[in-house]
Amino acid sequence: MQEELIEKVINIEQQAQGLKDDLTVEIKELEEKYEKRMAREEKVKIEESKTKGEEILAESKVGAEKFADNLEKESNNEIKKIESNYQKVKTDLLKKYFDKIISSGR
Repeated sequence: MQEELIEKVINIEQQAQGLKDDLTVEIKELEEKYEKRMAREEKVKIEESKTKGEEILAESKVGAEKFADNLEKESNNEIKKIESNYQKVKTDLLKKYFDKIISSGR
């Protein structure tokens, strides 16, 4: 009877060791699975971040181009105003000096 009990204890220990080994293998497989999944998710997040960064850059570029266009238009309008004022002053000065020349020649 003791021998049977010893055999049962040995069998239980062997089964426990087998379950432990099975669980160790299963845990290792799960760890590998989750590591692969995390690596895929990291790649996806990196790609999403890259795409978002490119979108922000494109939006910034469009905004900068619009600003530059507006600035150029404003500058051209300002130059036209200055040229117009210059032409008026130039015409007035030429008339003034022409009148002086004519009046001094009399």
